[in-house]
Parts: sequence; structure tokens; C-alpha cells
Amino acid sequence: FPEVFGAVESLDAQTGRSLEDWQTFYDGADRMIWHLKEVGYRGVAVTCVSDGTALYPSHHVQPFPKHDRGIFFSSGQDPIRKDVLELLFRMFDREGLVLVPTVEFAAPLPELERILLTANSEGVRLENRNRVPHTSVVPPNRGRAAYYNPLDLRVQRAMQNVIREIVTRYGKHASFGGVAINLRPDGFTQLPDENWGVDPATWSRFCHDRKKKVGVNELTEPVRQEWLDWRCEQLRHLYGQMANEIQTRQAKARLYL
Repeated sequence: FPEVFGAVESLDAQTGRSLEDWQTFYDGADRMIWHLKEVGYRGVAVTCVSDGTALYPSHHVQPFPKHDRGIFFSSGQDPIRKDVLELLFRMFDREGLVLVPTVEFAAPLPELERILLTANSEGVRLENRNRVPHTSVVPPNRGRAAYYNPLDLRVQRAMQNVIREIVTRYGKHASFGGVAINLRPDGFTQLPDENWGVDPATWSRFCHDRKKKVGVNELTEPVRQEWLDWRCEQLRHLYGQMANEIQTRQAKARLYL
């Protein structure tokens, strides 16, 4: 948003680099607010988590300097990651507007990467029945890919942790309108066709829940339809839990997909 609204970056005299400081983000937010009011909008959804980084300090995303490069000032003026999202919420509070932080789940999450280093990682990666990872068939595009299996409870917990951190930290603001999740086709917030997520661990859960004794290669009607229904139920439950957590913090807030 600072780039979209022409906010000026600061020149680091020693290196000659142009970098984002607090003034960059303040000016970008100020101009965005004036634009919203000028054209009659009541609020805006702003992406705050994407490309594996975030516009706020996070334990669950572990941001790196892509959208905020202030750490590279030779003066050392930004030794700690700026909480740009807190700045936005305070400014939106003041103006009586609604702010909805938007999250993209299309990059590796540290919590899940640690699990993949252990022996108990079956089901975390999005795989087909032949144990081929989805990233081997559809390689990452600029780092974005369906890295994980959203049917796995550990993957769901990691996604919920990202949302919970936002809700816990910023849900107190009057301008908090909820959280939006960008359902990217190259992310892990939705599933490809029925041949994915059919790893032994996930298939075992499906068979247990539906009280079936069928092999992973027996995906024929009517088992196929039951499998698709079960997958839908798992994702509905995931997003339902997120929505409940958001509304517990603020009744008027919503989860947007």
C-alpha cells in the first residue's frame, strides 16, 4: 500500500539505498485513508501476511525483510521489526473506518517445517496416493505452492495459530473488522482434485471417521463421493473454528474467504 499510494522511502546516506521507514508506512496509510473517504468506502482489506513474511512481529510467521527493509539502515534506526499493522489499526480507529487484515497461506510455515524434520511427519505434506508431493507435480511459483495438506490436524493448528495471533493482538481495536484469507489456487487453503491428501495417515482418519475398511487405491463410487464430502467437512470445520475465534473477540467481526 505505501507503493500504491506513492509514499516516499528514506535514503540511507551511507549505502545509497532507498528503504522503508516509519514515515513511509505512515504516509502510505494516511493517503490510503484519505482515498477511502474520498471515494466513499467504509473500510479496506489489506494483505498483512504473504510471501512467507508479515507486516508485524510474529512468532508463527517469522517475517523477513521483504516488505519492510528498515533493518538495513546503516544507522541502526530500525533494529526491531516495525508493527505496521498496529499503526494501521490506530489510524483506522481514529478515522472510524474498518480494517480487515488479509492472510495468504502459500508459503512455508516454521512450525510445520520443524515437524517435517521429524519421523512423525506423515500427512503434513500434500501428497497423492503414491506419496508424490504436490510440489513435485506443480513446482513453487515465486515461492508460492500447496506445501501442506490442510486436512492434517497439525497443518490446521499451524494455520489457526497465525489467525489467533492476529485476533489476540489486534482484536481490541474498534476498527477490527475480522480477518480475510486469500484462497489462492497456488496455496494450501483449498484442495486440488480427489487424488490429493490421500496419504496413509489422512486416509486412515477418513476410514475411521466413516467406519470403513477400504484401501487407498479403492477410490471408486460411492467411496469417492464420501471422500469428497469428508474433505469438505474437514475444511468447513477448520474455517468454522477460525470464524468462531474471531467473533469471540468481537461479535461484529467476520472471517472472509
